[in-house]
Amino acid sequence: MSPNVYGINPTGTIDLLKKRAALIKQGRKPADGRKVALIVEGGAMRGVISCAALMGLEELGMTEAFDEV
Repeated sequence: MSPNVYGINPTGTIDLLKKRAALIKQGRKPADGRKVALIVEGGAMRGVISCAALMGLEELGMTEAFDEV
């Protein structure tokens, strides 16, 4: 596996999201040529955990870092 494949390399994905969030805070639109999607699973207790994770992303100001949900 290539270390530059986002979504397979968790560290690379986190770095990409941090860079995007920083650009958004500066009022700039990310233009990295990537399409980043957030997939949310849930059901019963898993839904509660997913909801808490989404609330954490919102508190970090990272909701706009994703292209699709």
